Amino acid sequence: MAVHSRRVTRPSVLLVDDQPANLLVLEATLAHLDVNFVRAETGARALELASAGPYAAIVLDDRLPDMRGEEVARRTQARLGPRCPPILLYTAADFGRAELAAWRAAGVEDVLQKPGDPDVIRRKIGAMVQRARRTADGCGDGDEAAASRRC
Repeated sequence: MAVHSRRVTRPSVLLVDDQPANLLVLEATLAHLDVNFVRAETGARALELASAGPYAAIVLDDRLPDMRGEEVARRTQARLGPRCPPILLYTAADFGRAELAAWRAAGVEDVLQKPGDPDVIRRKIGAMVQRARRTADGCGDGDEAAASRRC
């Protein structure tokens, strides 16, 4: 009888913020997820890294030195299309419905407020990572019959 083994890889999360302290806080908050963290401190670097993915999620600061997070999200969506991971905007700015609508139109799935409740951040990003793990395992890939046998 042949035994098949699958190589299990840790998902990666792209963290984008121009403040190193914010990146450290995110990494500490999300350490329990057992993921690889990839850092970018500019929008241009985030776009470069996003294209080299895959990522379980992108956590994106809204105010970067070279462009707004909304623009990074829009360009990432345009480049990656259906392969684009969920993008969570991480902002210290106050925002209303108009900003939220613009961010969603740009491809932002959710918004996290800085500094944010660590439990909410863990729950939201944890759900994205779990979804990526299920997809990597072939679960949730559209073939429900095959998925039910594997998952």
